[in-house]
Amino acid sequence: MTDAVNHARRATMIRALGLTLASSGLLVACGGGDDDDDIDDRADLADPKLRFVHAVPGAPNVTLVRNGNPESNATNVPYKYGSQYYDVGTDTTGLSLRVASTNAEVATTSFPARRGNRYTTIALPTTSGVELLTIDDPYNKSLTSDNARVRFVNAAVNAQSFDVYLTAPGVDLATVSPRIGALGYKQVVPATTADSIEIEGGNYQIRLTPAGSKTAFFSTAAVAVPRNGDWLFVALPDDGAIATPNRVRLLLVRADDSADATDELTSTV
Repeated sequence: MTDAVNHARRATMIRALGLTLASSGLLVACGGGDDDDDIDDRADLADPKLRFVHAVPGAPNVTLVRNGNPESNATNVPYKYGSQYYDVGTDTTGLSLRVASTNAEVATTSFPARRGNRYTTIALPTTSGVELLTIDDPYNKSLTSDNARVRFVNAAVNAQSFDVYLTAPGVDLATVSPRIGALGYKQVVPATTADSIEIEGGNYQIRLTPAGSKTAFFSTAAVAVPRNGDWLFVALPDDGAIATPNRVRLLLVRADDSADATDELTSTV
């Protein structure tokens, strides 16, 4: 079956689904967010999506090459760059990370891209170079949900395993349990192939504590999480403090329509 036929069939299904939802009044619940959150993503009809995050402190600008071709969304990009999601094909995706100035290959990976899934590839440091970590998000989100979705990655080589508290601002940590416990270096929660954590849109405070402790070494001010937001938080060493234990910041990578997909969150403690 040709791509044109596939696209036509998907378009017909999407239109029919949209009419069904509109007639039942359910489309109202899907609005209000900052995510480019189409019905076909949730219904597993959309092309796979990929985004890239450069999380290697001190590394030069890099270019991500997919199946032999440089990615326009990730060409000559610096440390702490994060792209928006963009469509890729449903074939096996082979990625090569190269130094932008020399085209020298420093890491490779591959994965089978599945329709309706979202993929995040993160460049991380190793003891001898760089590696590519890919997160497969099946994006099994209800058609009627307007919840936000969040995921955390520990890419801070100077941080011990930490607990993540995601609460209303000012909540006493002694009265609550961590949302994520003992997140170790290079760990992702929820793990790849699992869906992101769903939370209601609203104001939240993010605090990080040593695993098992209630004393925060990182704390944000109130962060407004939008309805239907799709956010990735990447813990990185604080600038100039890579050798200082637990001196970190959070890189927020947003899925929305803005040209710049990232914000840096620094600590108030």
